[in-house]
Amino acid sequence: MNKTYTRDWRKISLSKRKEAHYRCTNCGRRDKPKTCYRLEVHHIDGNKQNNARKNLVALCMKCHKTYQGYRLNQMAFITPRWVVRQRKYIKKHRLS
Repeated sequence: MNKTYTRDWRKISLSKRKEAHYRCTNCGRRDKPKTCYRLEVHHIDGNKQNNARKNLVALCMKCHKTYQGYRLNQMAFITPRWVVRQRKYIKKHRLS
């Protein structure tokens, strides 16, 4: 899996944050750059080269770290809401 971002990542990231109205997709908090609620864009499949809209989600730093830990440990007590919605969407549209 490629660990480097594409050259246009900043533009793509900004576009995804704007699309989310500068709110975390999971908890709904507004982007506050100097706090732990700064908005980041996460690659769902972990591939930093896959910038497809359906593979990107805007998350605050807290939710992003929670999800990173969830993916690494598979021991999170709560599955993030956006993960549940993504799974339902994939199941409904038979994308897997």
